[in-house]
Amino acid sequence: MTDRDGNNYQRGESHHKAKLCKQDVINIRAIHAEYKEGLDALKHMTPTAQALKHGVSKNAIESVIYFKSWKDVI
Repeated sequence: MTDRDGNNYQRGESHHKAKLCKQDVINIRAIHAEYKEGLDALKHMTPTAQALKHGVSKNAIESVIYFKSWKDVI
């Protein structure tokens, strides 16, 4: 992508430091939705547990869940 100044930059999984891919983001959001509904099978998948599973911080998971990052993935 190019910003308004003409500089190129990478977003999402194409960024060289990305730890999550598009499918991870979709799964994180789906698991969180089921966790919030109170389904017992996924009760252990809190944002903290998902962070440990994916090797990122709890804040990174919460940013994904609340669309602060990965806004283009629904």
